[in-house]
Amino acid sequence: MKIKSADFPPKQPHRFLTRLRASIIIPTRDRMRDLSGCLRAVRKSASGLRGRAEVIVVDDGSRDGTPAMVRKLARIWGRRLPLRLIHLNKPHGPATARNRGARAARSETLVFTDSDCIPKPAWFGAMLSAISRHPEVTAVEGRTVPNQRPPHGIYDHSEENRNGKRWLTCNLAVKRSAFLNAGGFDEHYRRPVREDTDFAFAMLECGARTFFSRNAVVVHPVRAGGPGKFLREAKQGIYEPLIFAKYPLLYLTKLKWLDGYAFPAWYLGFYAGAVWAILMWMGTVPAGSRGITGAVILGAGALLASVLARIRGRRWTAGELPALALESLIVPFIRLWWVALGCLWVLGLALVGRLRKSGG
Repeated sequence: MKIKSADFPPKQPHRFLTRLRASIIIPTRDRMRDLSGCLRAVRKSASGLRGRAEVIVVDDGSRDGTPAMVRKLARIWGRRLPLRLIHLNKPHGPATARNRGARAARSETLVFTDSDCIPKPAWFGAMLSAISRHPEVTAVEGRTVPNQRPPHGIYDHSEENRNGKRWLTCNLAVKRSAFLNAGGFDEHYRRPVREDTDFAFAMLECGARTFFSRNAVVVHPVRAGGPGKFLREAKQGIYEPLIFAKYPLLYLTKLKWLDGYAFPAWYLGFYAGAVWAILMWMGTVPAGSRGITGAVILGAGALLASVLARIRGRRWTAGELPALALESLIVPFIRLWWVALGCLWVLGLALVGRLRKSGG
């Protein structure tokens, strides 16, 4: 589902729009404690512009008391910095939540952050300053830093955007016109995977110009994980065919060629070794010692590259390596399975789309 101009509420009077400079949109789900800290930081950051900004929390079907907490804070905050709640009865995903917030926004600038992040005091002012000083810019990326100094653990999850071109929606400001031209967030992304990249690609295709503000800083938490993390993440591959089908050129030119695509470069060694072994088993190629050795070398090289890529710049111990190696050996084939499912899903979407266009 894509956002259209008609999906937005009727345009507010011009006097109201000039008074409200920006709408801060925060999607959340079952993160009441994190959201409380985020809102305190947002309020502090927007303190100099009270009466000219609003905060919209979109609760994506939480069951932890989040709506009650937000309503209580809204009464405390009052009118100087309106805090509004949009509650969805069941989870739809962050893309849908952000679109709902954008629909309800009453300003010409949409500022996005996430409920587990802590904006710095100068964040909001830096975002608005970048937009006002660069009228040709339609979107502003802010600097995202982890709340712990590296190195992080092998299985820890962290997000960083220190130099731009990552378009993280935990720290992004977009003009309403650019948001509409891009069609908003694609609601086919039901998980927090690739929906921000998809949105960025949609803006770039519409000719959007982006700016990176180093002063608009958001602190992103580092979340500890454990063995099995990469196996669980393999299912995210289901969304790769969708974004590739929509933006093939941008996909190939804007993402990192080593680890930004559906299949990181070192996965190719696993696949080549597996195909060679299958061909030998089928008798298509001679199954001599050289052939077996070649297949083993391909697989071993890919495994070594995969392990080295995952421990590079990370904190690790020798005891973690056996489990990491086993996981690294399995993940490429699990990932391949999910990408294949994604291809079928995208084909189904295309078929349904054609049927709808033809009246079928």
